[in-house]
Amino acid sequence: MDTPQSASSTRSMNKEQPPTVAPPRGSVRTGGRSERIRQQVAEAVLSLMRAGNFHFDIKDIVELTGVHKTTIYRRWPTRQALINEAFREHNSRIQVADTGHWHSDLFCLGLVLRNFFNDPTEVALNGALAIATDADLPRSARESWLPIQEQMKQVMTRAKSRGEIPGTLDDEIVMRLLSAPLLTAIMFEKRYPSDQEVMRLTDFLIQACIATTPPGRPLLMGRP
Repeated sequence: MDTPQSASSTRSMNKEQPPTVAPPRGSVRTGGRSERIRQQVAEAVLSLMRAGNFHFDIKDIVELTGVHKTTIYRRWPTRQALINEAFREHNSRIQVADTGHWHSDLFCLGLVLRNFFNDPTEVALNGALAIATDADLPRSARESWLPIQEQMKQVMTRAKSRGEIPGTLDDEIVMRLLSAPLLTAIMFEKRYPSDQEVMRLTDFLIQACIATTPPGRPLLMGRP
């Protein structure tokens, strides 16, 4: 049996404990059920597109995931919304490293892009985009790629802030010159660029970015 002092102490401790507050209705807990459903649905859409089925409907997603159609309709009311979610999930695998140096940043980014472009899902998506007659797929691809472009441009921004490259370089052009040869090798030449090839490509871009150019002929420069 508690003494008066211990009972008083217990009451004091109980008063100090904050009340339990339920999360706001509609909030999504990281790693919770809502996130698991999102990942399931996104992966289901990607698997369908990887198999060449770009004209799926919500019934296909229900069959693959077991998620109730009401839940899917509530969060993704259209096929376009499902495609957007799938692209976001797919592109989330691109992580741009910050090594602290322009040369290694660009080389690491080249390796990341090479591996991403060689992913079976990415190969299937790029093949479909090349012959797409439906505007939904290209629009989703463009919109979902914008955040990746911004990540890639950070490599240039950091290099400029460290004084490693001229501040007038056109970030978008340099990133396209890095991406295009890798994508061409994988999609059109049907081969996987080696680490050495990625190194040669990045070495070339590095030299081009710091090269001295004749007056009136800026190299890789943006518009004034």
